Amino acid sequence: MCYGYGPVTTRSLAGRWISDSATLHFDIAGVEVRISDRNGTNVLRVDGREYSADHNYVIASRWIDANVLEAVVKSGDALVSRVTYGVSSDGDILTVSSATLAHNGYPAEQRSVSFARGA
Repeated sequence: MCYGYGPVTTRSLAGRWISDSATLHFDIAGVEVRISDRNGTNVLRVDGREYSADHNYVIASRWIDANVLEAVVKSGDALVSRVTYGVSSDGDILTVSSATLAHNGYPAEQRSVSFARGA
């Protein structure tokens, strides 16, 4: 297993996750994690490197450990958001937590949503 900069062999995040307000689906292939919901699909390259994203943002993603994926978003050199996708040790609950700093007219916000593993 390689944390930080490389593929993780445990795929606890893969699959479908359901909350009261949303359903997420995670597909993992190599260093790519595809996150789909009712609005579309986002792809994270989980290798610790920075990649350009829409609206002049830059995103860097890495595995914190086998159950936690982190995505850090920057605007220029400034950190604007950090999102973690953490799976419980029993593999049944996904917690998505985000902390966003005020930037470009967006307010600061912190959120955490729990999801149950779907069939």
